[in-house]
Parts: sequence; C-alpha cells; structure tokens
Amino acid sequence: MHNNSHEINVLSAGGGCPPDAAVIDPCVCSINVNGDVVLSCNNKDLDDSTISNILFNYVLNQGLNSPLALLNLNTNRLTRVPSGIANLPNLIGLFMDENQVTTLPSDTTTFGPQTKLKYLSLANNQMTLIEAGALPGIVPQILPITSNYIASLQHYYCYASATGSRPLHPVHCPVSYII
Repeated sequence: MHNNSHEINVLSAGGGCPPDAAVIDPCVCSINVNGDVVLSCNNKDLDDSTISNILFNYVLNQGLNSPLALLNLNTNRLTRVPSGIANLPNLIGLFMDENQVTTLPSDTTTFGPQTKLKYLSLANNQMTLIEAGALPGIVPQILPITSNYIASLQHYYCYASATGSRPLHPVHCPVSYII
C-alpha cells in the first residue's frame, strides 16, 4: 500500500521474492527471466532517507546474504549512492540515472567489499566528481556517466572505442571515452 508519506512496509519475501512479487512499498520486488532478484524503485520521487530505509528493511528481511542482484533507483531525488549498497553482496547492477547525485566519493563504506557489481549507471545526474578510490575493488563492465558535469576521470581505465579495444593511460581519462 503506497501513501504520500512514503511509509515503509516490507512483506516477507523469503528466497528473494515470492512468485507473486513482494512489494517493498513503494518499490516492487520480482524475479526476472534469468532468475535474478530485482528491486525496482524507479520513478517514485523518493529521497535518500526513504531509499536507505527501504534497503535497510530489505536486508533485515532477507539477511546479510541478500540475493538482490539488480537495483533500479532511476528517476528519483537521490543526492548520493545509498550506504545500504554495502550490505548487498550479490548486487551486480545498480541503476541510478536521472537523480541529483553530485559526487561519487571515495568513502569505502558506500560499496564495502562489493566485488560482484558489473553495471553501475549514473547518467543524467549532476555529478562533477568521481573520486579516486570511489569503487574499491570494483571494475564495472559498464559505467554510463553521460549528461553529467564531469570534465575528466582520474585513476580509471577507459577505452578508445565502444568495443573496449586499446586501453588508454589510466591516470587521466576524457569522459568521452567512457563506455
């Protein structure tokens, strides 16, 4: 049940999500055709605090070895990557397009020991900086950051073409080369 105060209601979702798709109000939990657990919180006008509460309650409900693989937070009012991401060890995709994120800090508590993350999408935000060390131990296969205000990336590998051929020097990487 969704209400204007964004009250959080977590239904029991043993095993990730039940076959009828559990609702973590106002988000929807489902299992896709690949068997991945997906939490969709996109286009809900949610803020940082509400998303943090939803993730906390999801992890509380599922345990520390949460099966959540894909988290869609596109088109909300988020100003940062939620700290609860560190508690999602099986997360392979985080989608945060069209929010108000300004910085991806080197704060190691954001991603924690997360090593499975392959897709991190931060396009259409207000980002001006991705700090060195922001993705500790993570090498995303896809990192869309278009339509932001980042002039360059430091300490990241980038590629000269969309096919991923010919790595450029890792110290300085023009944004136009990020795939």
